[in-house]
Amino acid sequence: MTNPLKNRVLILLLVLFVVITVLSTTPWMNKISESIRSAEPNVTAVYIGTTAPNGTWQFKVEDRVLTDCVVAYVYNYTPPGKLVVYELDSKALKVINPSEEIPSSECKGELIYGYLTANFTKLPETLTIDVWVGTTSTNDGYIYFRQIGDWMFINGSYVGYKAPSLSNNYMLMPIKELGKITNSTGIHVVNRR
Repeated sequence: MTNPLKNRVLILLLVLFVVITVLSTTPWMNKISESIRSAEPNVTAVYIGTTAPNGTWQFKVEDRVLTDCVVAYVYNYTPPGKLVVYELDSKALKVINPSEEIPSSECKGELIYGYLTANFTKLPETLTIDVWVGTTSTNDGYIYFRQIGDWMFINGSYVGYKAPSLSNNYMLMPIKELGKITNSTGIHVVNRR
């Protein structure tokens, strides 16, 4: 004869197994596990200017990071650690934002010393800041960009500068694509105090 207590224990164990399995695969459990995992860092601020910025910055570059023609910039961050900054001269800015009143100034497009700084919600382990300088192209519908270079950081410490390759230091970006970046992060004015 079988022991009725054995059957009850077996049924109880089976029910417990099913409950644990169901709970571990529910969206509720997924939300809990997502909140436990650390979130990707996001950009909270980027500054470009000819004078040092106020405040505390996680990443700071003091180098030839802009030209004498740059009036504004937009940026795009791609996890896990690529911040791309697109600097715009007055002509390029006028193309993507025709309503903006931009004073014209004489410039030569020469690189000048300045500051590029960035803050994040959480310090990325590695960061590459890739800087491109743009002007309008003769090709309608595009902005012509040439690369200044990459500045690299590991755990918040500056590692070095990488010059652009001569064969791949330019690009034509469709104005629509630049518009998407602008809608995402906004247009920021270069500080020339």
